[in-house]
Amino acid sequence: QKGILRPPQSVVQRVDFLACAEQFPQEAIFTEAGLWLPHGIVVDLPLYLHHLWKSVLESGVVFEQKKINNREELKDFEVAVFAVGGDFSSFSSLLPDDIQLKAVKGQLLELLWPKEKKPLETVVNGSVYLIPAGDRLLLGATYEKEWIDSDPQSTIATDWLFPKAEAFVPDIRHMPILGCRAGLRGVTRNHRPFVVRAKHPRETWLIGGMG
Repeated sequence: QKGILRPPQSVVQRVDFLACAEQFPQEAIFTEAGLWLPHGIVVDLPLYLHHLWKSVLESGVVFEQKKINNREELKDFEVAVFAVGGDFSSFSSLLPDDIQLKAVKGQLLELLWPKEKKPLETVVNGSVYLIPAGDRLLLGATYEKEWIDSDPQSTIATDWLFPKAEAFVPDIRHMPILGCRAGLRGVTRNHRPFVVRAKHPRETWLIGGMG
């Protein structure tokens, strides 16, 4: 899917979007609806990773997938890189003291788009994101700072997402829900990602905070 519309979420963001369009006129166009990125694309991540690993394996790399519970299990490797998303609980001792991570839950809904309804012309990325995908619409994502169950909970997801999505698709509540997905984001105090060495051993690297 090509093209992304970014509706501004505040006056400050609207000013920033206007400045972006003025600085990069070939890549960004400012409209009444928001910042239009005509060359923006959305990647199907599972499909992308599938083909990425296929390419890596064809080049001769050995890929072994198993659960790792601690750094000692990787002691035979010269370098270890941990990129475990929102669940750093098993490896918190590796994090430097100045990095604190909080797990924030995110959920998205997969909806059935009506055949008689004109499809969305672009991806929308604002207070929610809406991604047209054939006869489906992906709607996300919640940002649940307080949560009890990490599994998908469609009732919480619909209560969170539908009110925001109605500004773009007024009848979205009438669309059948095909599925609900959930995951955890690792969020730092300043909301910035990090790439750092572990406290010990030094040949260990940590990547996170992408939430």
